Amino acid sequence: MSIQVTADVVKSAISLKLSASYPTTKIYKEQVVEGLNYPSFFITLVKPYVNHLYKNKYMYEFLMNIQYVSL
Repeated sequence: MSIQVTADVVKSAISLKLSASYPTTKIYKEQVVEGLNYPSFFITLVKPYVNHLYKNKYMYEFLMNIQYVSL
């Protein structure tokens, strides 16, 4: 059995850990157009890397940016 780890799965895991440590802080995983709450965390994917190892084996690397914004 194979588990597919995507950028959304990684973002969700980071979000869960942050919300456990900072329960009153808003966490955004997508771009905010309006209605930003303070304080807040922003989780964004900077660049994904996919390395082909051999045959059907790949290694995925996700570079994430986590920003904290307060007033």
